[in-house]
Amino acid sequence: MGVTATVRVDVSGIPRKVRRICTNRRVGQFAAEDARRLMERFVPFRDGPLRASAIVSPFLVTYTAPYAHYQWEGVAKGGGRLYHPTPGTMSHWERYIDKAQLARDVTDFVRMM
Repeated sequence: MGVTATVRVDVSGIPRKVRRICTNRRVGQFAAEDARRLMERFVPFRDGPLRASAIVSPFLVTYTAPYAHYQWEGVAKGGGRLYHPTPGTMSHWERYIDKAQLARDVTDFVRMM
């Protein structure tokens, strides 16, 4: 004799909640500030202007130093490959952040709202 169980999960409100979270400026500002903090150790550093040029706005971190794009691409103005002498720094630094940590931090922030 088998036992049958029916479970219904109401997910009708989830897309709306996710949309609200993903467009909330406070969440976006927090996420960008946390991403900047997590990226900082990977951003090339010699004297500090590149790291200091980070501008944070909701869901966006922009590095405004004149050479930021070259550093991010890892290509010199002349087309050659850039060497990053500071250990642990590299081009495309956003790829190396701890994404799980960022997700935990944002989740904790949303829970506190």
